[in-house]
Amino acid sequence: MSNINIYHYSDSQLRVLINNSSEDKQHIEYFNNYLTHSLCKTILVEEKYVDRDFLEDYSNYYVKAFQGNERFCKRIHFFEKEFNKESFMRALDINDADFIKDLSESYIGFIVLKPIGSRNIGRTCLKTYEENSSRSYPILTKYKVNVCGIFFEIDSLAFQEQDSIVAACATSALWTAFQKTCKLFQHALPAPSEITDMALKDSPITSRLHPNTGLTLPQMAKAVLSLGLDPLPIANFTIEQLKMYICAFASMQLPIILGIKLTDKSNKAEPIIGHHAVTLAGFSVSDKKKKSRKCKATLYSDSVNKIYVHDDQIGPFARMEFKENGSLTTSWRDCNGEKDNVEATIVNALIPLYHKIRTNIEKIHEFVQYSDHIIKPFEEALNIKGFSWNIYLSDINTFKANLAKDSFKNKVEILTESFPRYLWIVELCAEEKAVAKICFDATGLSYEYNLVTTIYYQTLFPRPFIERLKQFSIDKVFLEAFCK
Repeated sequence: MSNINIYHYSDSQLRVLINNSSEDKQHIEYFNNYLTHSLCKTILVEEKYVDRDFLEDYSNYYVKAFQGNERFCKRIHFFEKEFNKESFMRALDINDADFIKDLSESYIGFIVLKPIGSRNIGRTCLKTYEENSSRSYPILTKYKVNVCGIFFEIDSLAFQEQDSIVAACATSALWTAFQKTCKLFQHALPAPSEITDMALKDSPITSRLHPNTGLTLPQMAKAVLSLGLDPLPIANFTIEQLKMYICAFASMQLPIILGIKLTDKSNKAEPIIGHHAVTLAGFSVSDKKKKSRKCKATLYSDSVNKIYVHDDQIGPFARMEFKENGSLTTSWRDCNGEKDNVEATIVNALIPLYHKIRTNIEKIHEFVQYSDHIIKPFEEALNIKGFSWNIYLSDINTFKANLAKDSFKNKVEILTESFPRYLWIVELCAEEKAVAKICFDATGLSYEYNLVTTIYYQTLFPRPFIERLKQFSIDKVFLEAFCK
């Protein structure tokens, strides 16, 4: 009997495959919108699929249940190309290169369905919406998929639904984050049950290990430590600071786990739904030009207006938009089953860092604020409508690969120079155009600036202006960065 079944894509067919209970899963509506936008035409189902993550969870918990569960999953694949089972089998038989090539080019991604009841959405990898000048998904990794000997590739970030047995939302958020950090920092990729075990090891006994009802921020940090990474917890921040963290660390392809509080505005009696954890996978910036601020440096991150998160209760790359009061819109349904009434407030964040990244972003932001204070009074003299700054973290390989595409003085000298493994980059822009990049050693002492080099893209400061700057009491770092 064939292990492969193929169906024409439709909302009803997707619902039959995913919804194996009477529960009305919001994921189905989300996936249908996503796949319809991606022009999905065909679903291919592997009826008997072994998933590594579920196999670990199965051996740690499910196999010991009296009634037991199947250890085999289903994996459903989505394609833009329209085909049927007969044409697919014929292509396999004769190794039809053209058919297989078309299949590869039309591949959208897959969803693993676990045999455990209603919370059955396992490892899911779908291609993102199109990137453009305002929308980016920096926290992706490459997945290779083998179906009947045919290899597909997709750039995505794995997602899965929490099952509340071996994984609550915090565990699912950590699991998603580790999908990327295991590639960045070469650590083992634990299954959800293993993450829960790592987080609760040596913790005070306040609840059952399995079933697990959730993790605290310190417990999540312990799971990060268990993989040899340094957890960077963030709390008590302004919205501007939060956006700065998002741009700075996401540019390094670092996932950010966000702790949010959900509020139902339609429920006056009990508006607080509870706390939740999601993993940031991308962000969007507004097309509107940033306004120059008189007392603070204008940052590129100020224009962040949306974030895209893996929310285990909604789906992958779920959009959340910043409101004027600093809260975020969500796709959650309110107590009446309606949308647009549940908003989120970010209360804390956790970033898994490599231990050699020591210099804090606050130190770099301090330099930006000071530098902006020095040069802002000269905007009018230089006939510039406004300076803006971009702060981001980069590894040296990505940094040099990007520089190789640019044009600037001393390019060969910079590209052949030896630099630290990780750098903080401060990009100065005038009227949206890059003027200079000031590079700091991110692996150095946390209380020093550790200037490495400065790259100039255009002559902004004329000689008389530089001489005028030197008359001020300006520290060595600023002079080295701007007044060579």
